[in-house]
Amino acid sequence: MQNQRKMDRFALRLPATLKVVSNVGENGAQTFEVVTSDVSAGGAFFETNAPLAEGTKVKVKMILSIESIKKMTGKQAVVNVSGHVLRTGHNGIAVCFNPNYRMTPLD
Repeated sequence: MQNQRKMDRFALRLPATLKVVSNVGENGAQTFEVVTSDVSAGGAFFETNAPLAEGTKVKVKMILSIESIKKMTGKQAVVNVSGHVLRTGHNGIAVCFNPNYRMTPLD
């Protein structure tokens, strides 16, 4: 079977926080501490024992502490992105990112 992915994926284990977007507001939102197993510009797979339903909207915060980024900026970086759960597996969830994300240095 041919790989039909349009973006390169990288096997990166990054700490991340997933927050479920709900109508209840930020105080009532479920939050999960997770780890990525692969990441691309269009999405990521997050390892979790508490999978979310397909279509669930989430906000994602990933910490990039890769040595090359620290050498360029002298700091870690954080990526803030929103998206939705594309599929759920036995060991986690795939999240498709919305194209408008921000990467900012951590102080």
